[in-house]
Amino acid sequence: MRASPAPLVILGVFLSTPTCVPAQSQQTGFLEKEVSFPVDELQLAGALTLPNSQGRHPAVILIPPATGMDRDRCSGEYCPFRDLAHGLASRGIAVLRYDERGSGSSTGEHVWQYPIQELRLDVLSAFELLAQRPEIDPGRIGLIGHSVGAAVVLPLAAAELSELSAVVSLSGEAFPYAEMRTGYLRFLGTSSGKSDDAIAQAVRFEAEVVDPAAREGGDWAQIAEQLRAMAFSRSWDELTISVGPTAFFRTVLDLDPRTLWHAVRCPALLVFGGADPLVEPEPNGRALLQALDESGNTQHAVRTVENMGHDLRNVAVSRQTIAPDLIQAVSEWLASQFGLPVGTRE
Repeated sequence: MRASPAPLVILGVFLSTPTCVPAQSQQTGFLEKEVSFPVDELQLAGALTLPNSQGRHPAVILIPPATGMDRDRCSGEYCPFRDLAHGLASRGIAVLRYDERGSGSSTGEHVWQYPIQELRLDVLSAFELLAQRPEIDPGRIGLIGHSVGAAVVLPLAAAELSELSAVVSLSGEAFPYAEMRTGYLRFLGTSSGKSDDAIAQAVRFEAEVVDPAAREGGDWAQIAEQLRAMAFSRSWDELTISVGPTAFFRTVLDLDPRTLWHAVRCPALLVFGGADPLVEPEPNGRALLQALDESGNTQHAVRTVENMGHDLRNVAVSRQTIAPDLIQAVSEWLASQFGLPVGTRE
């Protein structure tokens, strides 16, 4: 049975309820097929976007950031996973994206009702599906994760996929979720003109009340009253009230992505947004590179996409489109890993 709709968040960024909208441009250079695959007792639904050419194609799996959205991750007219899938497929790379647990056509409860470690199973099953498809080259399959999907779910899955050819992290944080929330809380207060005392009170409440309640259990009805009385930020408060008592929050809070990324042995691309206030290129990029180096993986690269926000939007020109340089940066790097001509378009 599915849980009731809950607020959606990417490290504290509220999104509107997802709406399926038609593609913003004519669909050329690719074709799309509905797919589904089992994950234990669940059935996940998605779309496989294929280049419009013959042969077995390299492919990637898009890993969402566990916010309870469908395969396209639409917010109004903005659908970043759909646009990314179409852009990559038009350049010769097949893409599998799927509805998160309990969203779209996938079964299960809201994704927050599961420990984050379980979400790696969704990726493993998606990988198995791709490896068995006649349109896909099983020796050229990679992963692309976004936000927590990049920081945590991607390396957890990669640890069990020795056949991986490449991985891409999009705005993936290097530090524990608890630290990232505190950092965003300070940013939120500063950007909204809160006083130093109000920011300090909110940070203290997070550390002394919210975090212990998430780890050990607590009276979330009382916490909700306290948050609403403090009135630091309505969106932040309602998010915390919704995600606080969940298995996702309890299990993700203290995971350290730097440790998890030690398991990534294949070539890795780390992409950050130059306009991302949540996961800044520095120090996150440096920390993840150090983790890869420590594990002996020297096959890595870093790209910063100017004017790209945390949700991959093009913040300089249009907040309704994906940052165009993102698709180019990712497709060119993947082409070099998959043996495709750089700049190819179907």
